[in-house]
Amino acid sequence: MLMKPPKTEAAIGLTMSRLEALEKASGAAAFTEDMTLPGMLHGALVLSPHAHARILAYDLSRALALPGVKAVITGAEIGRRYMGLVVKDETALAVDKVRYIGEPVAAVAAIDVATARAAAALVEVEYEPLPAVFTIEEAIAEGAPILHEDFESYFKIYDASTCHLPNELTRSEIILGDVAKGFAECDVVVERVYETAAQNHVYMEPCAALAAVDGRGKVTVWSSTQSVFRTQANVHESLGIPMARIRSVVP
Repeated sequence: MLMKPPKTEAAIGLTMSRLEALEKASGAAAFTEDMTLPGMLHGALVLSPHAHARILAYDLSRALALPGVKAVITGAEIGRRYMGLVVKDETALAVDKVRYIGEPVAAVAAIDVATARAAAALVEVEYEPLPAVFTIEEAIAEGAPILHEDFESYFKIYDASTCHLPNELTRSEIILGDVAKGFAECDVVVERVYETAAQNHVYMEPCAALAAVDGRGKVTVWSSTQSVFRTQANVHESLGIPMARIRSVVP
């Protein structure tokens, strides 16, 4: 029996419930952090305290000696595999230097969260602090410290030939109509710089990821993400795993 589709105008002006609203409101919805797998390990990251610094050395001995720790890796194990949506300029773990406070420099896998975090705190990283920039004006000023020395070699989805200032990612210009004529006809022209504060999305789900590898080497990643295909691509680009062997799931 064929059902007639509802008339479009019948839904206009009505309050429509989201399909998953009841599950979320009742607490029954399962987020990534709610999931567990048999024998799974827990991860913790070692984060950079510097905005810009060269990585000189690692000492992983104390972390590896902690009971319950299964592995500690750095950017040296992953190598220079770049990922990114618009510009492929980031590695999963920092290689050679860090470019922002909080950039991951090492990762720990352990039998539980507490052990992983304790081991991460035991990882010692020797840094050589470098001059940093903290505002747009500082970043594009003449003689500014260059954060990405290899920017020209990065893969980009746009033409970056118009970028000439230090640390300039891209440049775009949008013109609609006769701008010069419009200004000439204005009674008053006001030019100011407007700034807004940082914003928090206040999402319900905490940042989390869970991964499993099956006997055929296929990787499944469950994560809190707004772009399931970008997650798949990031894993492929940063770890070198073929796309066909990566399955990305958003619970």
